[in-house]
Amino acid sequence: MRFHPSILALTSAVAAVFWLTASESTAQNSPTLAPPEASPAASAPAPIPAIPPQSHAPLETKSAEETPFPMVVRIDKSALLRFTNSEIDRRSPVDKVVLETHAVGESRTRGAIRAELIPDSKEATFDIRFQGNTATKTVGTHEPALIYSSTFTNFDCTRRIDFDPRKGFVVVGETEVTGDTRLVYDGFGATRTIGKRMITRVAERRAGQSHEQARQIADRDNKREVFESFEREVAQHVREANEGTDLVRYITRFLGDQSTLQIFAKSSADCIHIGIGPDGEKYEPMTSLPPSREKSAPIELWVHTSILSESAAAAMKAASPAAALPLLMQTKILEALSLSAPTTATAPDQSIDVAFHDGWLILGFPDKQPAAKTPSPADDVVQQAP
Repeated sequence: MRFHPSILALTSAVAAVFWLTASESTAQNSPTLAPPEASPAASAPAPIPAIPPQSHAPLETKSAEETPFPMVVRIDKSALLRFTNSEIDRRSPVDKVVLETHAVGESRTRGAIRAELIPDSKEATFDIRFQGNTATKTVGTHEPALIYSSTFTNFDCTRRIDFDPRKGFVVVGETEVTGDTRLVYDGFGATRTIGKRMITRVAERRAGQSHEQARQIADRDNKREVFESFEREVAQHVREANEGTDLVRYITRFLGDQSTLQIFAKSSADCIHIGIGPDGEKYEPMTSLPPSREKSAPIELWVHTSILSESAAAAMKAASPAAALPLLMQTKILEALSLSAPTTATAPDQSIDVAFHDGWLILGFPDKQPAAKTPSPADDVVQQAP
């Protein structure tokens, strides 16, 4: 059976951990003897074995019948919230023509964007939801009349996000926008003083006659502004989630980039478990999940011993009782898997937590906040004429 070169390298790294642990244990249990005199060079600690860089050839898995998925991605709700949660308070100019009336003013949209997990879903999906309201205040000119009006739109937008092991988080389906709009006439005026009373009376009467038509146009335009703004926000959040987690790179590192993958998800109100394995093999339908840890990372990648060599699996089993691996050894393991840049003993890589637990290799990703987005003029949406 052929194993991925990185898995063989991992075997060496894990074996080194086990060797160091066993050496310490043996030393503690041995009778105390007077140490012989030794030179300083002889008393120096043994160096950690060097691990050569590895290639990225696809991994061969063991044939399995109803075995656990060889890889499980655990995404906590807190991880999704840090990439999707945002408060919106945006102002934009209004300049449009409605029923032959040129309306100029300002629109203000306020609301909150949140991620919502779908309990009991077998799909690796979640929703991004935008709830809030848009209010506009405009002055319409229809010579010689002036129409002062306000609109209020309560909205609820939802967009489905899917996880693809080859692409990461992707937007699927269409955005759903629901809500209703109220139109209120704040007053009427005239562009000239002669005949002002008559002009305002006629303007008020005609505005009342076309109120419902104007309300429907305002409802359409306000929802379109919300839709376009939400689409940009969703694209930004999905991009930040993919860049912030980089899950596809880790999945490819263990399962290769050529084989077709199958997934099966199990969701709750708090997290998503996504089982991933080569297509064509039969796995348990996520009836049993990896054991939970006392302190889990927001995003964790669990790699089962079923896709590791027997020696690596045995070394992991022997080392698993340890509460934590030495930080430098964690770095060596990551370097063996080509998952981090080379580091030194004085500057180890602390970006990924490495652990062994009940026959699983665990890579835990820290809680990093996405970089703040710099506002741009494109954030303002100008309503166009219908």
